[in-house]
Amino acid sequence: MTTDTEIIILAQGTQARMGGRGVGWKQLLPLPLCNGVPILVRTLVQLQGFLKSMSITVVTWDALFRDADMTHGAREPWRDVVSGKIDPATLRHVELADPGNSSLKGIARYLEDSAYDRGAESTIVLLGDVVYSWACLASLRVIADRGGFVGTSNLSSSGGEIWGIAWHRSREDIMLADLRDALLRHPPFDDTYQPGQLRRWLVGWRRGDVTDHVVRLQRTGDYLCVDDYTMDVDLPTHIPLLEAASRAAAYDDEQHDVLWGST
Repeated sequence: MTTDTEIIILAQGTQARMGGRGVGWKQLLPLPLCNGVPILVRTLVQLQGFLKSMSITVVTWDALFRDADMTHGAREPWRDVVSGKIDPATLRHVELADPGNSSLKGIARYLEDSAYDRGAESTIVLLGDVVYSWACLASLRVIADRGGFVGTSNLSSSGGEIWGIAWHRSREDIMLADLRDALLRHPPFDDTYQPGQLRRWLVGWRRGDVTDHVVRLQRTGDYLCVDDYTMDVDLPTHIPLLEAASRAAAYDDEQHDVLWGST
């Protein structure tokens, strides 16, 4: 299928740092002040408001995608909003046989299994456990016209966050070459989850600290900073933070004509 934009949402982690799946799927944790809508479902609604010609592939476990189903199962208070906002024709999911032990390996293996020409002018890679602000998604849409990263201004080798990666098809060979180089620097362990590996993509095989490369990419417009309420859920201690994030998200959604109803 030919589209303007291919959206890839990575959501097939093992949740090792969350203590496994005892808390449920972290991507489906509810946002309290958005009437309990799950994180991933809200992201799907946001995307429909941004891009009209797109395909969305959620790279995730079959069971998670079933649990996130927007058309069947027990009725939730946010389903009326979702049913009017998400076009099922744009959405599919893929379960990788072996997603690896990091998001870096996950995106690399998805792309390896995909056709060389996937039929999109631009590609945007998102994370399924991130509560995105509309401004953050807008920054990724800007980056998708060239190639680069959106993350926090304090990104370093040990801190900060990358919220997403995007590129135009004219820059795909360059972006994927850096991805291959980043995989060569991935820790050699296969049995335990390795956090923070996406930042290796930003560096590739070049020398220098992550912070130096962030400065370089900011100068060229290939790294945009987002330091608002956007957050991810990696640890059990992050779950209580969702209430404040959902308050900001509900206000942000209202400004973009998405109303979740009473809370």
